[in-house]
Amino acid sequence: MQFVNGSLLFAGHDLDRFLACPHGTWLDLRDLQSPLPRSKEDEQLRLFREKGFEHEKAWLDDLKRKGFRIAEISASGSRNQRVEATLDAINSGADYIYQAALLSGNWHGYADFLHRIDVPGVTRPVYEVLDTKLARTPKPEHIS
Repeated sequence: MQFVNGSLLFAGHDLDRFLACPHGTWLDLRDLQSPLPRSKEDEQLRLFREKGFEHEKAWLDDLKRKGFRIAEISASGSRNQRVEATLDAINSGADYIYQAALLSGNWHGYADFLHRIDVPGVTRPVYEVLDTKLARTPKPEHIS
């Protein structure tokens, strides 16, 4: 969560955190007002993150090899610019949209991929969210 123009802006992980532990949400709100100390990133977490990005890139490269029309949203723009680029990509009917930026009211998020799906009787593009990265923090079920 973050403050944007005097209002709270939430992401999906904020809802997950609240459902798992409402006290965690209280800590997040406190952190917005007075930042809490941060722990240093350790090597294991860095490795998980790198492996997640490698997996995501391999997925993107495979889609390109298969000839899908892919719109890639640049991470360098503002949130609003990224949302506009995502809407343009949706309106163009791209097969996949990489790094889509989504915003609705006080909720926002970034999807690794949006995948266009065909829905009988619907004439405008319809997309489903696909997430390909590892989680932010390692979990026992990720170890194989």
